Amino acid sequence: MSRDTPMEMVKQTGNTVILEEFNSDENVTNLVTLLTKDSEERTAAEFLTMLKDKDDGLVVNSYEDFLDRFAPMVYETCVSSEGELPKFVYTLEKPPYDCPGIKLNLHPFYKMIVNLMNRKASIDKVNLEFIYDDIKKVLSPLEEMESFKDIRRNLLANMKEVQKLMDSGKPSSDAVRLKKNFDYLRDQISQKYESGSPVALLGILIADRQLQIDAMKEVQNSIGTSDGNVPKIEYVRPVITDQMTIGYEKIETSSSKEAEDSNALLLQYREAIEDDFNEQAPAEIRENKAFCNLMVSSLLPQTRKNALVEITPENLNKLEMEKKQLQDIYCSTLTSFAKAVSHLVEKFIGVRAFFDHASVNGKLADDTYVIISNCKADKILKNEIAKKRFAKYFNHLGVVEKAENRTWFAIIPGVQFNEKDYSVYEESDDSDVSIGDMFPSRSGSGFFSRKKDKKSEEHQSPLVTLSSAKEMMNILADAKIMTFINDKACNNTGFATMKSEKIKTYKNELKSVNSEYGVFSYPNFTILPKERTDIKIGNEQNSEGVLKDKYIQVPGVYLDSAYVSCGMVVGVQNLELLKGKGLKVSRSFPGVRFDFEEGEHNKIVTTNLNRETATETQQDVRNEILVDRFGFAFADNRIMHKGNLVKSCYVINSRTLAKRPGSDKYKPIYTTLVKNVVDQILRTLSDPVSDNTIKEFKKDYVNDWKDANKDPDKKYDNRILMDDETIEQGENKNSIVIRFNHETEAWNVLDINDESNAKVKENK
Repeated sequence: MSRDTPMEMVKQTGNTVILEEFNSDENVTNLVTLLTKDSEERTAAEFLTMLKDKDDGLVVNSYEDFLDRFAPMVYETCVSSEGELPKFVYTLEKPPYDCPGIKLNLHPFYKMIVNLMNRKASIDKVNLEFIYDDIKKVLSPLEEMESFKDIRRNLLANMKEVQKLMDSGKPSSDAVRLKKNFDYLRDQISQKYESGSPVALLGILIADRQLQIDAMKEVQNSIGTSDGNVPKIEYVRPVITDQMTIGYEKIETSSSKEAEDSNALLLQYREAIEDDFNEQAPAEIRENKAFCNLMVSSLLPQTRKNALVEITPENLNKLEMEKKQLQDIYCSTLTSFAKAVSHLVEKFIGVRAFFDHASVNGKLADDTYVIISNCKADKILKNEIAKKRFAKYFNHLGVVEKAENRTWFAIIPGVQFNEKDYSVYEESDDSDVSIGDMFPSRSGSGFFSRKKDKKSEEHQSPLVTLSSAKEMMNILADAKIMTFINDKACNNTGFATMKSEKIKTYKNELKSVNSEYGVFSYPNFTILPKERTDIKIGNEQNSEGVLKDKYIQVPGVYLDSAYVSCGMVVGVQNLELLKGKGLKVSRSFPGVRFDFEEGEHNKIVTTNLNRETATETQQDVRNEILVDRFGFAFADNRIMHKGNLVKSCYVINSRTLAKRPGSDKYKPIYTTLVKNVVDQILRTLSDPVSDNTIKEFKKDYVNDWKDANKDPDKKYDNRILMDDETIEQGENKNSIVIRFNHETEAWNVLDINDESNAKVKENK
């Protein structure tokens, strides 16, 4: 009779809970609410049902699912004080009045950071050599105009196909496809103004002014006169007159048949674009027809003639002044936005990094999911009811639950070890320019003149205290849930600033934890270093008429390494990931025995993040890590694998925060995970576990695992027992002893009894 394989019994070994707040909106569920909304405790089964609820639950299966459920709105207000210019303020809390809002993941600043992550995953450049400028162009007004051009090209391409279908007069299945294409393009257009904020269209306005300025200057440079005056310009072409002489006739700039066809096709679509705007745009901008004209003109074919007005020094100066004013507003709003949400963006790219390392093509291993608490650990701990119920329910999920519902890992990111290390995101003191004159509200509601008393807002730390992290780790350790933490990512906790003294400090701060279920991860990663946060958004004339580049400054962006380390451990539970790395995999076993420190494993399964420093790790730092194998440590030295340079950061140490009695070395992560898998298999065979259960387990499973090591074809990289490793019953029969190559793991098996006692229990 066939028996279930280990993988069929445990189902998954990757379920994770992330203890962080992502969306503070009261309409978005968080774990404290689930824990406290009922006056009486629910059963564990009922709590699990609430967690998995499709509408109000906290379980996600992918990063896209996470974004859809938890990406917050960022609200924009324009604050005015007497005697001062209005100032743009961005907040995650919805004000008690109508104001524009944009979803975080749709803002260009967020998209820029994601693009940086993508580039760092594919290029072998350290931070000092990395070219950031082309990525930062996403925030340039001209880039916004390019996005409109892309939409315009797609509109034209689809319109040409429509024309062909209309000319043929034949029915075609392509009509459905083209309709979907047009709907998608219309959605892309409406996203440009759906927030209701005029500043969302600043990039297009600036680019429009720049096009006109460039066209004027081009004409000036080509046909200017010695006295600086510019004659009125007409576009002509040579023709043969009736008198057989050369003459000239006035022409339009887009006179070719192709251009005329393009115009005709897209002009057919103009009405649809205008209708969308009039139906979907918020009232603040819908009532201003200049916005509609701007959207339409940006999406219709552009010609040199369209960009030209009468060319005079006065008109050119006016355009330059308008562009400068718009750029000042753009700079102030973008800077304010980046400073308001940079710490939130770091949280979201952390979750993205987790999924990047834990999944294959965005898909986690079968039966695996992630619980998003949407609240910080200390918020749970400060609420006595939430704390008590959290301990109860997650003890059930970690100790009692089996198969697809067991929780294996947790992440507590952003722990405050030393407050002097962290950057504080303060609002800019630069004056902001009012745009009330540029876009007056027809309704007279004073959208840009709302007044508030100016007050300084005290900075609230987004960090979890170390004491709170330790307390939560103790609760999760009781639940046998392995918890990853890290010192808050910032400029002072990354690869370039890692010193042996800092590692000694970490060891000292965490020596009281001494838990095989605690993992400290370091160093942190840099996405956008603070030294490279200047972003060129255009140029402007100074008082002497000389063009100067215009820049804005945004905060540096850093990545908490706990997301990466936990993601990698969850990732090696994903058999598709191991297989994709060229490893030999059996689907009968989970990935719990995979050891990053063993053989070439750390060169095969690496991070998706670029090496950060050009120099080798200092010897004293390396010695401090390896002397006792402290923590889950990353390195970015230049190393080779099969003749090729390893381009990414990689793992040099994968240990828990527990030391064995009498040993000066920290325990490997895999020893605890293998123990938990064996324990779950035993409880699946018989709960409570009996003496016969262990005998059956040894005969049917352990002996096969040991024998498999004698067959080269069965030496899978994810097998549970490697060469010369054993699992035995302890001398007192109440314990299981696993002897690994370098470690021995022994533990008491809950409820182990001889057969007579087991029967007594069953009868009771």
